[in-house]
Amino acid sequence: RSLLPIVDNLLASVLNRLLPSLLCPVVDVALGLVNDQLELVNSLVPLGLLGSIQYTVSSLPLVTGQFLEVDLNTVVGRVAGGLVDFPLGRPEGVPTPPRVPMPPLPPMPDTSSSQLGLSVNFLSSVLAMLQKQGVLDLDISSGMFPELPPLTTSTLGALIPAIFQAYPESHELLLKIEVPKAPVVTLKKNKGAIQLMATVEVMVLHPNDVQKSLCLLNIDAALLAQFSVEEHRLRISVTLEKTEISLVSSSIGSFDTSLLDMLVEKIFNVAFLPTMNSMLGRGIPLPKLLNIDFSHADVDVIEVSAWSGLFP
Repeated sequence: RSLLPIVDNLLASVLNRLLPSLLCPVVDVALGLVNDQLELVNSLVPLGLLGSIQYTVSSLPLVTGQFLEVDLNTVVGRVAGGLVDFPLGRPEGVPTPPRVPMPPLPPMPDTSSSQLGLSVNFLSSVLAMLQKQGVLDLDISSGMFPELPPLTTSTLGALIPAIFQAYPESHELLLKIEVPKAPVVTLKKNKGAIQLMATVEVMVLHPNDVQKSLCLLNIDAALLAQFSVEEHRLRISVTLEKTEISLVSSSIGSFDTSLLDMLVEKIFNVAFLPTMNSMLGRGIPLPKLLNIDFSHADVDVIEVSAWSGLFP
């Protein structure tokens, strides 16, 4: 028994001398491989023909237990234009939206080996890029969407008598839908929400290509967002929850905008949202990180209004 402390000290001394020389090269090789993989993250990823996303490693990886934690910065930019997200500060005069802090990642399911958290700021920047490029704007003429009723003064006159009085003879209409501000994204438990403000100008078409404004409406639309991952891209699909209509101006005087509720909802469901979904459905490229395949990952939306999690 008296020899045990001596043996323990001798063994500890030998291990202290040998283990660093044996393990350090192994650790160096492993970290070198990780660094090589992380360097692949620092590259521009095209976002269709409209812009690009750059993922960059923002800090040294953090080893926690059996996992490696990596923080990424994302920069969303427009083609032939400025940045949508300004990592070094916005130019003077450009309002800065409040940043939602990134919360700690939730516990990882036992069936997963990795997870990716996407902040609401990142999703908002992608939608802001689409809005700034004008791809959310849409002009709708009669017959463009067969599911819609004829877009004529007679159709609206059946709902609003003042229109029939101003245009007893039927004229075709042109609807000019514009999204003047970037949509606002919030994430709730198991649900994504997008608040979208749009203007709809109703133009009366006269002979010789003359257009006259009938009215200008503000549409406050609440959209529900569903997320999925396919082919290493985050795909978003939106549906209409509700709309609120207000009158901005009118050539026929004031009228009750609630009379247009059903028509506006049909226009959103048949024309506007399918066009928006065709853009969002192309997907947001995810970072190429350590050869992790996020295809068909489970998407968890967390109630912190800050991020969504992907679990491959």
